[in-house]
Amino acid sequence: MVVMIVETSPKWAVTTYVVVSTLCFIVTPNYEATMLFVLFMGYYPILKFHLDRLENKVLSWTIKYVVFNVAVVIFFLVFQYVFTSVDLLEGMEMFGRFAIPILWLMGNIMFLIYDIVLGQLVDLYINWFRKKILRRR
Repeated sequence: MVVMIVETSPKWAVTTYVVVSTLCFIVTPNYEATMLFVLFMGYYPILKFHLDRLENKVLSWTIKYVVFNVAVVIFFLVFQYVFTSVDLLEGMEMFGRFAIPILWLMGNIMFLIYDIVLGQLVDLYINWFRKKILRRR
């Protein structure tokens, strides 16, 4: 989606997201990966592009974390009540009642790392790959 935003426009990135999401349901047998893409990973680079432009960084990060956590809750509920054959907490028995809070905390930490790395990859694409490989400014 980053390439679509940089090379064309955010509208084309959204169109690409919708088409790829639809194809995921048809082609991909792994519903967990499909749901992760549809609920968060597919559109987040587009959202990040717009949120990083906000001057108020606290508001930007608040929106990012709210969007991430809502996506995680929806993902968990879908696999809890729709795809009941999948146990998302498998292997977490040793943590007992703290399994969900521990997973939630780890997910939020990984989201922070993901957001930072995604920003660095965008910078790498724009400032190095486009200039050196594609020879575009």
